[in-house]
Amino acid sequence: MKETDAELEKIDQEVPGLFAAAVKNAYNQALASNAKVLVSDSLGLYQVFPDGSRKLVKAADYEPLHVPAGMRVRTIR
Repeated sequence: MKETDAELEKIDQEVPGLFAAAVKNAYNQALASNAKVLVSDSLGLYQVFPDGSRKLVKAADYEPLHVPAGMRVRTIR
């Protein structure tokens, strides 16, 4: 069965939400099993503990780059 453009567009719109839900679920399951989780934000890399506390593992050594969705950017270091 070949999908129409409208069906493919609908799937393209649903996929990011499905991925976000899967990542959130995995994060919560890891913490529930008493594991630590690594997360990043614009300030650096953090270790999150099951009790909700966070420990900075490595500070970001760059300026945050804000890019609109869909825009391609090449960084040179």
